[in-house]
Amino acid sequence: MNKRDLIFILGIAILLIAVVSGFELVLRGVPEAAPVIDNLSLAPSLTVRSRSNVRAGDSTDFPVVAKLEVGVTAAILGISRGSAGWYYIELPDGARGFISPDIVTADGDLTNLPTIDPASQSATATPAPATPAAATDDAAVTQVATATASG
Repeated sequence: MNKRDLIFILGIAILLIAVVSGFELVLRGVPEAAPVIDNLSLAPSLTVRSRSNVRAGDSTDFPVVAKLEVGVTAAILGISRGSAGWYYIELPDGARGFISPDIVTADGDLTNLPTIDPASQSATATPAPATPAAATDDAAVTQVATATASG
């Protein structure tokens, strides 16, 4: 067997390996991957269309709990019982409140959202730091009384 025959046999072997190991993909095309279903895309959410206030209740009579810029998204947790049907939302930072449906674009399945009573949803106030208790040490009171009497 000469060098030329060896190269010919080697070429055929490479071609056979290519056909067996995937060369046929080039001839048939790559099989289509199964579509990925993202369950999060079905979760109700909204996108803010204009600068907006998030409020403690479902009308402009309630105090503002957050301000949102255009393009911010939030999860919709429910719809208020009021006639306006404001969305009860959770912001990315965990804050919650109500926003008018007129200034947002809602996405996802809204049909099974719970009805929320704004009166039952109250903003969580940050507790005030404890103030130091007044001095009740008898010795300290005695020293103050003695200093005042003598002086």
